[in-house]
Amino acid sequence: MKGSQEKLDRFPCTSCGLCCKNITGIIELVGFDAGNGVCKFLDLKT
Repeated sequence: MKGSQEKLDRFPCTSCGLCCKNITGIIELVGFDAGNGVCKFLDLKT
């Protein structure tokens, strides 16, 4: 488990929102999908 967390910690996020706008089909993120493939926590205004 720790190894997978380390991989997540190394993701080069630039806060562009592209990943958060395309979560459709990612089983681990199904609870975050707003119903349109976008993460429900993504603030589209900022």
